[in-house]
Amino acid sequence: MSRRSLATALVGIGALAIAGLALSAWVDPLVTDGGSTGAVATAGHVLLALAGVGVAIILLRVDPAWALSFGVAAAIFNGNWDLAGSPVPFDRLLIGLGVLALLLRARRVEDVLGGAPRPVHWMLLLVSVYALFSAVFSGTLDSQTARYGLVDQLGFVPFVLFAIGPAVYNDERRRRILLGTLTVVGAYLAYTSILGHLGPRSLVFPNYIVDPSVGIHADRARGPFVAAAGDGLALFECAVAAVLLAVTAGERWVRRSGIAVALACGLSIELTLTRSVWIASAAGLLVALLATRQTRRYLVPVVAAAVIAVFGALAVIPGFQSEAENRVNDDKPVWDRQNINGAALRMIEARPLLGFGWGTFQRNNAGYQRLAADHPITRADLDEHNVFLARAVELGLPTTAVWILALVLAVGSACLSKRGPPDLFGWRVGLVAIAAQWLVVANTVPLAFAFPNALLWLWAGIAFGPRQAAVTARETAPGTPPAPAPAPMRPQPAV
Repeated sequence: MSRRSLATALVGIGALAIAGLALSAWVDPLVTDGGSTGAVATAGHVLLALAGVGVAIILLRVDPAWALSFGVAAAIFNGNWDLAGSPVPFDRLLIGLGVLALLLRARRVEDVLGGAPRPVHWMLLLVSVYALFSAVFSGTLDSQTARYGLVDQLGFVPFVLFAIGPAVYNDERRRRILLGTLTVVGAYLAYTSILGHLGPRSLVFPNYIVDPSVGIHADRARGPFVAAAGDGLALFECAVAAVLLAVTAGERWVRRSGIAVALACGLSIELTLTRSVWIASAAGLLVALLATRQTRRYLVPVVAAAVIAVFGALAVIPGFQSEAENRVNDDKPVWDRQNINGAALRMIEARPLLGFGWGTFQRNNAGYQRLAADHPITRADLDEHNVFLARAVELGLPTTAVWILALVLAVGSACLSKRGPPDLFGWRVGLVAIAAQWLVVANTVPLAFAFPNALLWLWAGIAFGPRQAAVTARETAPGTPPAPAPAPMRPQPAV
């Protein structure tokens, strides 16, 4: 993309930001001080018109890859935009603009999906429709938590990103837009995690990240998610993107920046002090290195560097060793998960076919908990921390089976596929790492974070690539010039 187009994108997004912030700054004092309704309406019309200009610029002049990439990046603030000082959820706005821009440019369904619809698309649509009706009939659709769960956690937005990913990021240039954006996000998350945990905390922005009255895990690195598990998931995913950018980039400064960001993200993952994230990140790294012949040769140096980094952090960072030992020896989170997992299994046995309804586990699980012989019941108001059990409890076993099959087809097919373009090899290896980490964490954390879920499904869509049958049909059509050979991937350095 040219510098002029990038400037246009930034101007459009800036117009949206200014409109939203100005609307908040203008309307709140008028409402608080009893100002006239006419003044509020006039200000609102002017600022909405300014926002409309930004929308038009993005839709008409900017590649959808920019809007989607920035939207996914902005999802790190999902659910906390008000705390960040913005009345506008820019992640949803930008993702919506990217989808609309793609639709305006498309002439047929294949242009939106990167090929003909696949069975996995119909499975995801079926699960989405059932979950929506489940929320309606169980009376949870008026709950903000349940609605966000449908959109981000199940979720409608990740499914859409998976479907359109092959069409939006259909060449190396567009994929580098996403990698560059995620690398910048990784640098920011590492910055907030390191300073938020080690200080000086006054340099962390927005300051709600270090406010102990907001969120959970105030004593750990938790980033804008204000939850250590969400921060750890996002740090690992951004580290994978930074490494892939470093491997495929031609500029030396880009390669060095990518490696530096990946290392900073690795240190920050340690500072989350979350056992599931530690284990999952190690598993993701090992599985990815063992996945292919090309990556196995880096297994020993990478593992050695990781071990040195871990023990180095324990030795150098003041108080970190004692904090890590306290987390390792903390039994209460284990008891919590044992109690709610047992309750989930009893609930599945009670209603195996249709489930209890979307977003109902928290209000129903207390009656299904049982006192164990070796540990107490500590809380009865927790969400189910195992994502797969939570789906079975709320949606029933048949729908959960469809969702799991769709997940296997979407992620597994992309990881194992040998049909895709050669320049997607690195993306498939990266997906192995991201999916392995996500699967481990999904067994111990509710995963109510928009960014990690959205990126997993988007990455899966990109890694699978365009529908191969559609590509073959276009290549064999009479009079169609041969497609240029994809650029070979740069040799992977030992990092």
